[in-house]
Amino acid sequence: MIALGALLMAVNAALLVVANNDRSWGAIGVAMFLGPLANAAVGLIALVGTTVVAAVAGSKVPFGTIVLGSIFLPVAAIVLDWVVIATMPLHGC
Repeated sequence: MIALGALLMAVNAALLVVANNDRSWGAIGVAMFLGPLANAAVGLIALVGTTVVAAVAGSKVPFGTIVLGSIFLPVAAIVLDWVVIATMPLHGC
């Protein structure tokens, strides 16, 4: 889960830098399309990867915790991206 959190922070930091540099329709595109797609991809990779690794390695972490973390963290990142981008001083040019 720590690796998933670090990956999500890196991906979302890059997305927010792109949105901050644009502060126009590109920022809205990051909030509406690019951010959710990137976070969904990370979530899907995490869901598949962590379940396979946990099964092979015999992890003691409950399976439900792995699944919930792999779903909840990317969804939370999408919401936080929206909040941060909505608080930016955006313009329509």
